[in-house]
Amino acid sequence: MGVLRMVTVEPVRLLFTMALAMHSLASRDLVHRKVCLSRLNETMCGKGEGSPDLAGNTSYSRAIQEDVASFCFYLDICANLLGILVSSVFGSASDRFGRRGLLLLPSLGLILGSVSCLMQSYFLLLPLYYMFFSSALTGLFGFYQASYIATMSCICDITDHSDRSFRLGVMESMGLIGGPIGMVLVSPLLHTDYYAVVFFIVILSQVAVLAYVHYWLEETVDVRAFQDNSRDSGGVTSGQSPQSICSVVGWSLRRTLMIYVIWRTENRRQLLLINQTVGVLSSVGSSGEIDLTRLYTSKPPLSWAPFTLLAYLSVKDAVRGMILAVGMPLLYVHISHWSIRSDMILAMITLLSSSASLVLRAFASNTLMMMLVPLVGCLSGFPNTLISSIKCKLVDSNEFGAVFACTMLIQTICHLSGRALFQLLYTATLPIWPRLPFLVMGILLVTFLSIITYMWCLSGHLVKKDKMDARQQLINSYGGGEEETELSSSPKTTK
Repeated sequence: MGVLRMVTVEPVRLLFTMALAMHSLASRDLVHRKVCLSRLNETMCGKGEGSPDLAGNTSYSRAIQEDVASFCFYLDICANLLGILVSSVFGSASDRFGRRGLLLLPSLGLILGSVSCLMQSYFLLLPLYYMFFSSALTGLFGFYQASYIATMSCICDITDHSDRSFRLGVMESMGLIGGPIGMVLVSPLLHTDYYAVVFFIVILSQVAVLAYVHYWLEETVDVRAFQDNSRDSGGVTSGQSPQSICSVVGWSLRRTLMIYVIWRTENRRQLLLINQTVGVLSSVGSSGEIDLTRLYTSKPPLSWAPFTLLAYLSVKDAVRGMILAVGMPLLYVHISHWSIRSDMILAMITLLSSSASLVLRAFASNTLMMMLVPLVGCLSGFPNTLISSIKCKLVDSNEFGAVFACTMLIQTICHLSGRALFQLLYTATLPIWPRLPFLVMGILLVTFLSIITYMWCLSGHLVKKDKMDARQQLINSYGGGEEETELSSSPKTTK
């Protein structure tokens, strides 16, 4: 029961990532069906990407797959750009006006997007560009960026330095495990063309999320205190007039864009900028991983079927998520004082696993070697969690939404740019060595070790402060109160 009392927004992240994976795969299969029907008859397009009739016609199959990949890429850009613009406003605003609204937005968007796709699955001859309407609906409600910002900020609100890495690790594992669950659920349904069932499950799961947030979760931000302070100081308020709404939007955007450059004590701004540099490079390095894996495995010497690729991606994320879900609690139990430098050391160690998995993929020439990649990279879920934990320990408690919003803004742009970059690199190196982009990504991750080592050297002065904070929390936890705090600090004042 003690574990259950700790559960807060973890189910929200699990159900949202599961539903998002189902929605993405069903939407891609729906696009494939619509593109195929525009070229061929319904008999050959009856089984989606796995149609044996379509696979037997190599020229048509290749042309259709290229059209589907290009169109899905544009749909992804539409949803991501709209999502990050909305999240940049609402993420920072959630520091003042509460997290629950931001938790509800992406689920509402996914429900509306699924309803739109559901209608298009019944009217397959509708023009293909109608799919942009579904993509825009999910983006206008924050897409996955809003869900990430809200859930991570909520965890940071209710934790301190000692247990934040542990709770963020569990949260990140929910996202990694939710995707494979959605892929497993959606595969048999898409094989039988049950689009309606898939989108209905997505809608039902997000309705459950809305009910859970509304009836169970408590607000983690003291909204009333902010409103009182704003009223006294004449600052930003949550009025209903157009002028006040524009004022809130402008204030929120400025706060998101400036969060990394404002002055901070004890070199925290410098450490925060270095931390975000690691995040940017990591996002660029991993941006084209799925696309490159799909391109490489679909051609000789592997020539995987779509179902095999789906199983591989599911296993890879599931292994990362389970190792993270088990590993973080074990580390939390055995490390007596979890400091910011502990995060850095663990990040350096686990980055080697991520880099080794990419290098192995660069030299994998058969299915057996590719299936070893998830085992070699089983620790690759740790670095992103630890980078996020370090980031939260460098900012104030009223800046979590803004810092995650700015992070998602930067990394989404880098992610989209990196996808285009690595696809161009794959095309350029195809006649020479098609696996070269994997090696480039692996080498890029190795460079993070030197950057994080530099951060570790700069953060030495923070260790003493963290220990003093932990000691003060220990004194307060034993009910000493203000009197014991004064007594503990009195020798220092007499020197």
